[in-house]
Amino acid sequence: TLPALPADEAYQLWVLRDGRPTSAGLFEATGPTRARRVVTGLAGADALAVTAQPRSSTTIPEGPILLTAPLPA
Repeated sequence: TLPALPADEAYQLWVLRDGRPTSAGLFEATGPTRARRVVTGLAGADALAVTAQPRSSTTIPEGPILLTAPLPA
């Protein structure tokens, strides 16, 4: 479970292709059984990653990657 963040931060999902991140949007930690967004357009993606970001910054990861999930080829 991801911990709650300060009000000025949110978790951001990234799609990684050849090591380059593309934002898939911000999300809140809502618990293990609830999803807030479904990511589409994953063709050619290598992995998904999650960072904690300032809510005002969504174009590049600003913090360390907290989670990664490789995608099958």
